[in-house]
Amino acid sequence: MAIIKDQVRSLRDRLDEFESKHLEPIRDLDIRAHRLMKVIDKVGASWSGSTFDSYHDMYFGDFDVPPSGRGFSTVSLALRRGLPPGWRSRTAKEVQDYIEDTASEEIETVQAELRNFAILSTRFERNC
Repeated sequence: MAIIKDQVRSLRDRLDEFESKHLEPIRDLDIRAHRLMKVIDKVGASWSGSTFDSYHDMYFGDFDVPPSGRGFSTVSLALRRGLPPGWRSRTAKEVQDYIEDTASEEIETVQAELRNFAILSTRFERNC
């Protein structure tokens, strides 16, 4: 019984040490990732939703939610001959730049830090 108790105590000590070193940076990373997701959701609401090659990169306004009656429709495009007002094509770089500028975060940086924490977590698991 004493051996099991010592093993559990050792595990708790390692967990406490891991937590004291990494809990705040993990919380900070979580906040930053949520900030990015909030902007990504906003951008997603401005996207045409079209999977057609010609229209897959269409966004409304300055990545704004289109007002009622101004949604994107490939049917109305065919009938209308032209883009509805407010819609325009955006490159992947424009979309990413908008997300990063608005969130004040770089997607690659957050991804790299997340990968680092995953590696630390895996190492911790292996040592338990």
